[in-house]
Amino acid sequence: TSFEASRKATSDFKVPTKNQLADMLAFQQSLGRQIDINLAAMTFADPSVQAGKLLFVNGAPSRNGGTRTCIGCHANAGANDGNGANRHFSTGVALRPDAPACISPVAPGDGGFGATPVTTTSICDPLRTVVFKGNGSFNTPPVIEAADTPPFFHNSAATTLEEAILHYTTDTFNNSPSSGGNAFILDATQLNQISALLRALNAQENIRNGIVVDRRAINESQPLGTASIREARSETLDAIRVLQQSPVPIYQGTTIVALLNQAAALELQAIGQNGAPRDASLNAAIAAKVAARPQFVN
Repeated sequence: TSFEASRKATSDFKVPTKNQLADMLAFQQSLGRQIDINLAAMTFADPSVQAGKLLFVNGAPSRNGGTRTCIGCHANAGANDGNGANRHFSTGVALRPDAPACISPVAPGDGGFGATPVTTTSICDPLRTVVFKGNGSFNTPPVIEAADTPPFFHNSAATTLEEAILHYTTDTFNNSPSSGGNAFILDATQLNQISALLRALNAQENIRNGIVVDRRAINESQPLGTASIREARSETLDAIRVLQQSPVPIYQGTTIVALLNQAAALELQAIGQNGAPRDASLNAAIAAKVAARPQFVN
């Protein structure tokens, strides 16, 4: 565009050096998961979580009388398909009755990728039309960390994890190009089982990353060490909340939450400590989280 053509290096933006690009790449690659899980090989100790895994991986009932899976788009609960490609799909999210363009007369239609085609629809409100620019498709996001990052979808149309899963049973999804008239059919139990799986995966990732950050904090001086401890404790608290907010109780009879509460208390204690006492508290927190991890699976 003319605006983009008028932007000039040094005054409007800075051209990064090769070293700066390498540093930015290293930073981004240090964030989040370093390796995918092998979801198909996992057997979960909680019955609801294991049932959710089977629905997610092997297939859940769908409107054509057969089944469809979630791993077609979210292999290993990530953002890629089974071939490792992050594709984009038109799932009708922009046309949900609670999408911004449907509830606000001034919100524009979000048409996804591209500026064309330009379409108008009154599906949101029969009294007015909404203009959408784009092909209606959006990139697949990872779902392994979804449970502790509400609201959901690019337009925040779903406020809970369960509402987000429910979208794929709706007529809105069924009428979308990606559905092909074959939306999922999930009863309340099955919906909560898939939610339980995603919550268990999220909590496990919280624990894994929290351990990494706790170990990093042991080798850091202040104030960087304190910042890392706060980050690790946030992961611990996220894991607790994700598990406890499940619509169906999961991992009852285990000591997972008790160990995570113990770890969070030790991390809080470490924030006010230095030297050997701080490291002892962090090592104890790590030990508690390490003890919690095996209880998720058989």
